[in-house]
Amino acid sequence: MIDVAILVSEKYCKQSNPDDIALKKALMMLGHTSQIVAWDDESIDFSAFKIAIIRSCWDYDQRLDEFLKRMNFIESKCLLLNPYRTIKENSNKFYLKDLQKRGVSVVPTIFINSESDFHKQSINFDSQQVIIKPVVSASGRDTYRYKSDDFKGIQETIKKIVESKSVMIQPYIESIETSGERSTVVIEGVPVFTMQKKPAEGGFLVHKHWGGTYNEITATEKDLLFLQKVYDVLEEKPLYMRVDYVYDNNNKPLLLELELIEPNLYLQRNDRGLKILSEKLSTILKKEFK
Repeated sequence: MIDVAILVSEKYCKQSNPDDIALKKALMMLGHTSQIVAWDDESIDFSAFKIAIIRSCWDYDQRLDEFLKRMNFIESKCLLLNPYRTIKENSNKFYLKDLQKRGVSVVPTIFINSESDFHKQSINFDSQQVIIKPVVSASGRDTYRYKSDDFKGIQETIKKIVESKSVMIQPYIESIETSGERSTVVIEGVPVFTMQKKPAEGGFLVHKHWGGTYNEITATEKDLLFLQKVYDVLEEKPLYMRVDYVYDNNNKPLLLELELIEPNLYLQRNDRGLKILSEKLSTILKKEFK
């Protein structure tokens, strides 16, 4: 029996992501076997593994129903981390509503479930621009920026997206161009790594493939208090998560996204996070699978 299945997309099974290789090596140093496998490879017998950990599954948002069904199946064969219930709830950004009710400050969001919903709501954010994106998305796919008064452009984009997915409307937080978006990796409740992301000049998406720049920074005390608040309100504590947040004009942190499914944990350069993650997996293996 193999100790750990490192779940990735077919792309990263053929050419492994450096982070997945780093995790595999760390587990090997602790005396554990692991294998990088494609999550949708039906030839894999997952009962031959003790643990399956979701990693570079960066095609899941385009195949969500299939992905969730597959994760549910894998969990019936071995221990899935993060668990199926956690990732299912996190797969749709409606979770922001729930976190807000629990006291987490989030970027103001209007949810649109049908084209007619847009006529029932007014965009009254205190911002000159808004962001339109699906509630299920990743890597900036189908994400657009409009002037707040561009009713026609906003309506046409909503009409296009809502054919297959619900839509989110959020104010464009201008501080993303100066102080940037912050992405903090939290493993076993411990903030271990923070990346500051900024869009390219004239852009608004922070992802590298959109020209964004990434710089490692040290989380401030205000960051840490915010991160602790997010972690504390979660009923089921995840093994790993990434918190993406920005600061508003009043220097208040606002949650953009809480990534519990397959966030980049920057393990190749995040030595502390890699150590905590691999040692926790080792502890689980020793305690649960004697």
